[in-house]
Amino acid sequence: MAILKQTPHFRIDAEAEGVVSIVLDRPPWNILDTETLSELSGLLDSEVFQKARTVLLRGEGRGFCAGAAVEDHLPIKAQSMLESFCSVLEKLREIPVPTIAVVHGAALGGGLELACAADLLFAAEEARLGQPEIRLGAIAPAALLFLPERLGYHRAADLLLSGREVNGLEARTIGLADYVYPGSALLEEAVRYADRLASLSGPVLRACKEALRRNTLCLPTQLKSIEEFYMRRIVPLEDYTEGLNSFLEKRKPVWKHQ
Repeated sequence: MAILKQTPHFRIDAEAEGVVSIVLDRPPWNILDTETLSELSGLLDSEVFQKARTVLLRGEGRGFCAGAAVEDHLPIKAQSMLESFCSVLEKLREIPVPTIAVVHGAALGGGLELACAADLLFAAEEARLGQPEIRLGAIAPAALLFLPERLGYHRAADLLLSGREVNGLEARTIGLADYVYPGSALLEEAVRYADRLASLSGPVLRACKEALRRNTLCLPTQLKSIEEFYMRRIVPLEDYTEGLNSFLEKRKPVWKHQ
């Protein structure tokens, strides 16, 4: 394995011929703040992806990604954070070859949205996946698009409205994860699958992905619409600020229900 490109918190590894990994390297939980989102966005502009035939998205440390920094959701930073995060998601979806998220530990909040931006999701049996935003008085903007696409309306509603977490095994049962393995075998199996894809015709893989994605060509417009909804309907609420502050202050929220 060789490192093809590296920034302070991310790198691109060569896993096998035609297979590269985008590695989140901000352990233990690979939390994304506005600064690191900008860093990741720049990394995603790399020409490496034009030469690859399959791309893995994985994390170092105890978990894949526990989401965006809660303090960056506060009203003064929310707009900048949302714009940076949506830019990253758009660039991930636009990678022209098959992408596979490899989820171990936690994939929560923005971490799960990041994983769902990939074409396929591999998870460890003991992984924790969920959108806990509702418990903080917020919503998960991109997940409102990605989860119904993956799960259908009702199962997406279950996760988004309850904020509950599922392990890798339940994630496979409901259609959130495509393949599930014991954590010790997860990366090896993901690389093996990616290697099989990379053995196929590169131009045909790209054409197949382009055709699959034709029904999501309006993603940037959809994300912008959800972003505007978030800023207009959610951020001004007193319960929104209360939920975030209660998390940062490690206390139970006191909802105003205004």
